This record gives sequence, C-alpha cells and structure tokens, in this order.
Amino acid sequence: VYFYTHCSATLCMHTQEPLSSRCNKGMSCARGAATAAWMGSCVCLVALQGPSEVLERTMYATSLPPTLVSTMVPLAALAAAMLPFGLSSGFLQWPTLNKGAARLLGLGITTLVAPGILEEAIFRVALLSIPVAPAEAMLAWLAFVVYHLDTIHPPLHSDPRFLATAGALGMACTVAYYTSGGSMWAAVLVHWFPVWAWLGLLGGLEAHERGHFGSRAQDTSA
Repeated sequence: VYFYTHCSATLCMHTQEPLSSRCNKGMSCARGAATAAWMGSCVCLVALQGPSEVLERTMYATSLPPTLVSTMVPLAALAAAMLPFGLSSGFLQWPTLNKGAARLLGLGITTLVAPGILEEAIFRVALLSIPVAPAEAMLAWLAFVVYHLDTIHPPLHSDPRFLATAGALGMACTVAYYTSGGSMWAAVLVHWFPVWAWLGLLGGLEAHERGHFGSRAQDTSA
C-alpha cells in the first residue's frame, strides 16, 4: 500500500508532464512495486520453509479430498458478509441469467483452473504449512491482496471494493485450507465458486467490459 500510494503521488506531483500522463505513469510504477512486493513475499516464505518441504506438502495437499464442513462453512460466512456489502455498494449486481449455459460452463472451467487451482497452489499450499502459523498466514494473505494490484490484473482491480472482497476471499480460503487439514481442493472450491458466480451471475464480466464497477446511485437510478 505504501509503494502504491507513494509512487503515484511522487510521479504526479514532481514532473512537468500533463496530469493524466503523470498519474498513469505513477499507477504503472505502483503496480510494478506491487508485483515485486507479492513475489518477494512468496519467495521469502518458500525459502524459509525449504523447497523440499513445499514439494512434499503440495503432493499431500493435492491428494487430500475436501470435507463438507471445510468448504460450506467458509462459503456461507463469505456470502453472509460480502453479498450485502457488494450489492449495497454497487460492486455486485443483482443476479442475471443473460448468459447461455455454454458460456457459463466455459467460464466455470477457466475460473477453476485460474484463479482457483493456480492461485491456491501458490498462496495457500506453497506458502502455508499445517498447522498454519499466524505470522505466516498474515504474510501470505497480504501477498494475496497485493497480488491483485500488480501488472497482471486490470486497473479496476485496484478498486477498494474489489480489494475488500479479495481480502475476505483470501481469509475464507485460508480457513478452508486449515480446517480441511491441508486440502488444496477445499481452498480451490472456496475460491472458485465465488469468482465464477461473480463473473457469470453478479455483474463481474460486465464490469470488466465497462472498465469500472457500478455505484449505489447508478443502481438505484437504473
């Protein structure tokens, strides 16, 4: 967060270029710093644990099936907390069924692979030992949130509503991973389903097409 705000402010205030150009460069610098921050955190955690331990844990995590409690409880808690927030703030839209079954199925497959499997393999399995140490969990969670500010993601992912939701999702995935005894698939399911529902049913794809999320006032007038 420090790099994100400091780089943007510095480049916007201390150059002679037009304001929009300066702020765009500041945003690029900040997103580059975010990329370095989350990747550095991941490397540090893996190095502290040892690559062989991470590989052994990955093999174990992929062989352990999820439990009903470890997936349903975090999903229910996430829905109870974030649905009212998302709908009232305009981050989420009321569910629509304007996408065909084939498109929803394709979206389900792609989101299962990424972010579901890919991100959970990194931010839960590779970074978190079992049992999960509090400091380790906090660093992995911060890396997960900052990761969404990096150069891989579209700029609208820097919206505070998105980051709040991503933070809550990261916590839910950590709980699923821990309560399942270290099953990657429990964390994958808790990550995958909300992302699929957001993109396919709750306005996420439309927000990406617009380049911004809605607002409560716009939703009310609509």
